[in-house]
Amino acid sequence: DRVGIAADTATPVTSPLAGLLYATGKQVIGRYLTNATSPTALNKKLQPGEIDTIFNAGLRIFPIFQTSGLTASYFSADRGRRDALEAIAAASTYGFHAGAVIYFAVDFDATDVEISNSIIPHFRAIREAAFASGGRYRVGVYGTRNVCKHVSDLGYADLSFVAGMSTGYSGNLGFRLPTNWAFDQISSVRIGVPPMSIEIDNNISSGRDYGQATVAN
Repeated sequence: DRVGIAADTATPVTSPLAGLLYATGKQVIGRYLTNATSPTALNKKLQPGEIDTIFNAGLRIFPIFQTSGLTASYFSADRGRRDALEAIAAASTYGFHAGAVIYFAVDFDATDVEISNSIIPHFRAIREAAFASGGRYRVGVYGTRNVCKHVSDLGYADLSFVAGMSTGYSGNLGFRLPTNWAFDQISSVRIGVPPMSIEIDNNISSGRDYGQATVAN
């Protein structure tokens, strides 16, 4: 039932929606750098002018990267390298400043075996590619408490964005929040009244990531 100051959404934030988010107490919004690879996927990436719209409403932004990540078969060292380069290029194009954290998504209930065999090599490659590209952006991980803990404990993610509202996931059962958690996604809600409404994931913020208040033009 808690109302967090952070949120993430797959819906492009227009000026009226940005004002609505601000009025309901949101301070920082997570938005996607790219679309998913499926030709039928939603157009959920940042739209032209959207970042300025978010800033003009008094909000900040943090970037999320997800093209799929729904099964273990997606994750590998090769995929991690490609994801890192695509995410870095997109973040740079949007003007995100050096030091911004990009959260790479693991959007399923990965088991310990899948974490060891697929997720860890994937994030090791992301970290290596980010370093080789000059270390402009920091690496974040989105996933269950267990995924975030494993990836972070090995030093492959600076901060964690926890998929906490997936209460039935085994990776959230019996695990503490990782010590580096930045956002904890606890509920999916719709704010406002149609047609002036937006579906968001309500996130609790630890204060470890304030997002970006400006971008380079």
